[in-house]
Amino acid sequence: MNFDDFYLLGHIAKTYGLTGEIVVHLDVNDPNYYGNLDVMFVREHNQLVPHFIQKIQIFRNQARIALEDLTAREEADRLVGKEVFLPVKYLPKLKKGEYYFHDLIGFDVIKENKVLGIVEKIYDLGTQYLFSTLVNGKEVMIPLNKSILKEVDLENRKIVVELPDGLIDIYTGS
Repeated sequence: MNFDDFYLLGHIAKTYGLTGEIVVHLDVNDPNYYGNLDVMFVREHNQLVPHFIQKIQIFRNQARIALEDLTAREEADRLVGKEVFLPVKYLPKLKKGEYYFHDLIGFDVIKENKVLGIVEKIYDLGTQYLFSTLVNGKEVMIPLNKSILKEVDLENRKIVVELPDGLIDIYTGS
């Protein structure tokens, strides 16, 4: 399985009870959308391992889950802290003009009508998202927020940015 075909749903925060149930912190906009999952993939030893869901209950941004292959707390303990993924086909459908951040990878980054670089990677720092682009061979990190992203052209695969003075210089030493 290729990680590019999956997206991060959240992480296993703790166990629940004595029968092997787990609590997954959901890092998504609409947790209730995921109330009918039948499978999830857990990153174990840098591989995605499928786990089939017997029961799932959503509470705010957490899901209490009973997995078919876990019957005791000790078995569930080994999963605590691990990341949970789903295939990208599980992503909710978007309205016209909306996009997921991972969709921006490969887009041209335009500053003052010149191509600055392309979006190489998206980083989630918890408090904000950043994307990286290479400028003169150096990685430049740019915040993904409305004050910097002036236009996202999905059809032409380009992002027009207005960067704070000196941001590129911090990374390139110019």
